Amino acid sequence: PGSMNAPVRWLFFVGAASATAPFDIAHARARHHAALRYALDAVPVLVEQQRAKPTIPPAWSAKVNITTWLNGVIQASIVPIGDMFMAANSQLKRMATKSAVKFAWAPVAFVGTSKEFLNLTEYLTSDYMGMEINGEALDASTYKTKYYDTFSWLPIAQDGGSVMFNGTACHKWSASIPVPFAHFELLVSEATSTPVYMFTNSTYAGGSYVQEALYSQWTNDESLLPSIWDGYSKDAFQHPAVCAKPADPTPIDTP
Repeated sequence: PGSMNAPVRWLFFVGAASATAPFDIAHARARHHAALRYALDAVPVLVEQQRAKPTIPPAWSAKVNITTWLNGVIQASIVPIGDMFMAANSQLKRMATKSAVKFAWAPVAFVGTSKEFLNLTEYLTSDYMGMEINGEALDASTYKTKYYDTFSWLPIAQDGGSVMFNGTACHKWSASIPVPFAHFELLVSEATSTPVYMFTNSTYAGGSYVQEALYSQWTNDESLLPSIWDGYSKDAFQHPAVCAKPADPTPIDTP
């Protein structure tokens, strides 16, 4: 909070206050990914398959709409559920997401300006997570979340046949892991061989994690967020600039 200016702090806390469980998702995602990494390492890859499994390129980007449930309760992060742009690179072990949401209400002085929006960029690397909120760096390493290959389970996927999804002809792939329990489903477009929908259902110490992701505008590179990593510095998140002390520190009493 010391690194955020007053308008950004206002936007941040309004967003947090309006969320069901602002950062539970980050904690749950970290536990979920750690459990899955352990489980996937222990499951042998099945090589007998009638149809070739989908190939996800090392680098990709897409517009993604994600809905998450924790212990059966739909969740909202500090950014309300909606679309985001996502770019990932499994070779460089990094993922970035970018979203912008207009608040339902804001101080009159903010209306019609960029301060009426919450602009959130999330950076995930092999050892770190950082957030940028309206241009202000926020150290998010406390959530212990780091880069995880979304499609790392595909080597053990089983052919689920052809299905229709929202009017799109798709092929279904699925996999289940018994301990800790996890079930995955991926629908791939028959026409473009790109992901359309993914479902994840898992349990871990502390609860259950369910997520649905809708993919559109898929590209086999990071071009949807072409300059997202330009100027990125882990140090900028770990040691953000501190706001200068106000000229008049007297608290303002507002009605």
